[in-house]
Amino acid sequence: MHLIYYKHEVNCYLQSKDYLFLDLELTLRYIIYLINRKEEYQMTFTISEVAQRTGISAYTLRYYDKEGLLPFVDRDNIGIRRFKEDDFNWLRIIACLKNSGMPLKQIKEYVELGMKGSSTTEERLEIMRKHKANVLMQMSELEENLNTINYKIDVYQERLRNEEKN
Repeated sequence: MHLIYYKHEVNCYLQSKDYLFLDLELTLRYIIYLINRKEEYQMTFTISEVAQRTGISAYTLRYYDKEGLLPFVDRDNIGIRRFKEDDFNWLRIIACLKNSGMPLKQIKEYVELGMKGSSTTEERLEIMRKHKANVLMQMSELEENLNTINYKIDVYQERLRNEEKN
């Protein structure tokens, strides 16, 4: 059987015994062509696959999309969200900011600035600096709370030791 794949100038010959022989030069040109057209050939993921991979529920992803936090997510011809590999980086940043206490409105602002490209670097840097200050303040408050909890544990342990002696 003889099969010629014309679309990208790759000649594949399927011989008897199912051996596949490729024209090396044309195959390399095809690989370079695919690399240059990465966007078109990038693997995509459904919302359930993304939820499974990230631990962010499909419900939350839909909510984020509705709130405008996922402008980078494409939709196919029937409206189903199709996530690309690069979108996982954005999802990690969004989750990090959300989990560290940044309000969704501010996350949306950060994402919108990011979508505009490098011309917004200073603004995004300022958002991150302010958020870092907030996170450090939260950590300080948590440390104070932990000290209080440790104090109460010590009090209760001491009380139990005294009861055992009596």
